[in-house]
Amino acid sequence: MLTSPMRRPQGMLRNHILRITPLGTVMEDVLEIIEHRNDFGAIRVNLERGFTPTTPGAGWPMLDGQPNAPIIGEMFISAGMGSYRAWYKWFPFMEWSVDVFWGFDTDGKLIEVQIRMIGMS
Repeated sequence: MLTSPMRRPQGMLRNHILRITPLGTVMEDVLEIIEHRNDFGAIRVNLERGFTPTTPGAGWPMLDGQPNAPIIGEMFISAGMGSYRAWYKWFPFMEWSVDVFWGFDTDGKLIEVQIRMIGMS
């Protein structure tokens, strides 16, 4: 946890993201902040729809959604934070990919932040 902020639990990582991009921040400012930080890469902006949130067991926020899944926001930004390797249960040195999703309302104000961590063996 000391060598990479990505190794923090999702709640701690979400709090870190909310400190640099607080709720209510306009979309343009969030984009500018994450473009000028070394923490993020592979930035994606979708102005047409929000994102489907992570649900337990679902794995990660779906970009294309599912028929009855709730949608967070009217538009979103996603950015990769990178990946790291860690020992996880019976998978030796599983690789974890960490992404952040920012959801915005119709006025372009930040209403939700979600962290996606996917383990790949």
